[in-house]
Amino acid sequence: MDGSIMLDLDYRKAVELSKESYELEQSKRKREEETLKKIEEYEKQKENQEKENRMANENEGASMKLSQTRKWPWDEATSLQLFLVLYDQFVLKLFIKTS
Repeated sequence: MDGSIMLDLDYRKAVELSKESYELEQSKRKREEETLKKIEEYEKQKENQEKENRMANENEGASMKLSQTRKWPWDEATSLQLFLVLYDQFVLKLFIKTS
């Protein structure tokens, strides 16, 4: 009878240990899954940030190209050149009015 009681106690201990190991394994899996989810979220955020940066750079590039294609006369003219053009126009108008 003592042998069967000992076997029963050993069996109970084994069951308890297997429950504990199962619970530990489950908690370990849960932590691993949470860690993987966090990593995936971080990677998604990083990709979204890279996309936003790329789009912002493309928008900047497009606006720079637009500003480069649109050339106004005063963009390249120096103040002396502008003065001479305006002076010539003034003299021409004055000449037309007086004649």
